[in-house]
Amino acid sequence: MAVFSTIPHITSTAKAASSLQPFHYIVVLWATVIGYTVFGDPPDLWTVPGAAVIASSGLYAFHLETQAET
Repeated sequence: MAVFSTIPHITSTAKAASSLQPFHYIVVLWATVIGYTVFGDPPDLWTVPGAAVIASSGLYAFHLETQAET
């Protein structure tokens, strides 16, 4: 778990935080997987659409950042 939080932290010093923020949303996926496998807590009905909204908004922000740089 520490590896998944250390690598983004190290790489975020090299780039702007706003361009790397969408990649930090992988934490939602890992929390869901670990919650199910370790604790036996299946994701409820709102987890998947909520994660999709969060991920899509992050990807849209990333898209806007790349368009602004060019």
